[in-house]
Amino acid sequence: MPEVLDLILTPFITLLVSLIAGLVFVGPLLLGIEKFITDIVVYFLQIPYGIGGLIYGGAIQFMAVTGMHHTIVPITIAMVTETGFDYINPLGTAAIAGQFGAAMAVMTMQTSKVKKSGMFGAALPALFGITEPAMFAVTLPRVKPFLYGCVGGAIGGCIGAIAGIGSAGTGATMLPGMLLYLGGGLGMYVVVMLVAALVAFVMTKLFYKEAN
Repeated sequence: MPEVLDLILTPFITLLVSLIAGLVFVGPLLLGIEKFITDIVVYFLQIPYGIGGLIYGGAIQFMAVTGMHHTIVPITIAMVTETGFDYINPLGTAAIAGQFGAAMAVMTMQTSKVKKSGMFGAALPALFGITEPAMFAVTLPRVKPFLYGCVGGAIGGCIGAIAGIGSAGTGATMLPGMLLYLGGGLGMYVVVMLVAALVAFVMTKLFYKEAN
């Protein structure tokens, strides 16, 4: 590229090629992946006896590790638009509560006040629906607590699915998500959070040994 034209043509050609590649190749590929995930989630929600909630609540954090859980957002928006409720919300909340419970259990095993303080700071955002600090800083590096958190999420998700509760909106989970259940289902929503967190907490305390 001649230097005199570099400032104008290089960005233009780069954007042009990227745009064409996105529209022709990347876009359809990602659309296909999102549709596949959507079909799976909808299928799971239709499985009776809370089995769908059990699977979703236990598996969604594996998707969160890669960031693929954001592909669920269009599904929840469509669900609220069509039905007025987001039935995925309590299942995702259960998964977050599970990681919170596991992270808190690991925190209680620490002998160092500095480590305890750091882990509490990482776990606290989970109460507001942000699970990544607790997951990446505490549970996932230790593997077993992460898995126990997923078990807690599965149990909580199963309860939420059996109860059939759904939020009157989307975008908020854990404590802020309680506002979405003021019109009904708040008590069961709290039960889902508590059960998921307690199951993960107890399992981590019983079956995980922290190497201090």
